[in-house]
Amino acid sequence: MARNFSAQLEKKKHAQYFKRILQVMPSQMAQYDSNRVMFAFFAVSGLDILDSLDVLNESEKLSAIEWIYRLQVTDAGIRSGFQASTMLPDDTLHYQCGYLPMTYTALATLLALGDDLKRVNKKSILEGMRACQNPNGCFMAMITESESDMRFLYCACCVSAILNDWSGMNKTTAIDYIVKSINNYSRMMEQWDKVQTWSHMVDQHFARSPVFIS
Repeated sequence: MARNFSAQLEKKKHAQYFKRILQVMPSQMAQYDSNRVMFAFFAVSGLDILDSLDVLNESEKLSAIEWIYRLQVTDAGIRSGFQASTMLPDDTLHYQCGYLPMTYTALATLLALGDDLKRVNKKSILEGMRACQNPNGCFMAMITESESDMRFLYCACCVSAILNDWSGMNKTTAIDYIVKSINNYSRMMEQWDKVQTWSHMVDQHFARSPVFIS
C-alpha cells in the first residue's frame, strides 16, 4: 500500500540557514571570499522570498547595510562601483575597482534590507558602468578587460532600473546586441535541429544494418 507523503517547506529551517550564511561561512568557502556580496544577495533575497526578513533584528540589518556601503568605490572615475568584498585594505585605492555584478547585487540587497539608497553615489556608479560597455553594446564585468557577455548587460540594465537612470549605457547598441544575440541563438537552434535529425537518421540506418566481424 502506497504511503501518502505531503511535501512541506521547512520555512524556519531555511530562514535560519540563510541567516547563518550572513553571519559566518565555513572555511571551505574561503576561495569565494571575493564574492561575498553575491552570497549576501542570495541569503537576503532568500529571506525576503520566505517573508522572513524579521529573523534579522534592526541592528543586524544596519550592520549589513554599513558593510555593503564600505564596498562602494566612489569618485574613482571609471573604477567606480561596488567591489566584491573588503579583502583589499583601505590604503590600496589604486586596486579598488567596481565589479558590475556586485554593483547590481549590492544595490538589490540594500533595497531588500530597507535602505533608501541615499548614500549611493549615483554619478560615480554610472560613470564606472558606462566605461564597461563595449562598442558592440555588451558589457564587461569590470574595466580590466574581463569577460563580456549577456550576463553583464543584464546587470547593467538592473543597475539602471534601480537607479532610475539609463545614462550609464548606450541603449541603442545594447538593444542591437540583444537582438543579434537572439537571432544568433535562433540560427544555432535551427542548425542543432538539423544535426539532431541527421543523427537520428544515421542511428536508424546503422541500427538496421548488419554488423560483420571478420
